[in-house]
Amino acid sequence: MDVECRLRWLLPVCGLPLCVIGAVLADRQVALAWDACDDMSPGGASALTFVFLPGVILVSWLAFAVGTLVSFRLHAAIRVAIGLTLVIVICAAAVAMWVPAYPAGDYQGGGWHAYNPGYPECGPNGIPTWWPSWLPS
Repeated sequence: MDVECRLRWLLPVCGLPLCVIGAVLADRQVALAWDACDDMSPGGASALTFVFLPGVILVSWLAFAVGTLVSFRLHAAIRVAIGLTLVIVICAAAVAMWVPAYPAGDYQGGGWHAYNPGYPECGPNGIPTWWPSWLPS
């Protein structure tokens, strides 16, 4: 087995820590957004820990692995860049799917998740006021 062949299979394994870091940062962003709007229900933390985090790790690692394996003819640095780009896109999409925690109409109506002046960081659509404009919502 030559070096290039070993490297082809080693890159997806080495990408797993990158996927874990990306997923943890995405998880933290969702938790902060939920906390700003008082959306962190008792089961919310469990959902983030046991559904969101492993799901994002798995999907982003599969994308990283496929991206690096499909581009096996390119230089290793370019393959890692392709895989890392896929991880970033998947983590951003996961954050966009989980924030806000409820449909935007629930924050505008008179229900339990309606805009609450006691939470000044929460906008009327469930997106925190500090939410970066470059992050999807």
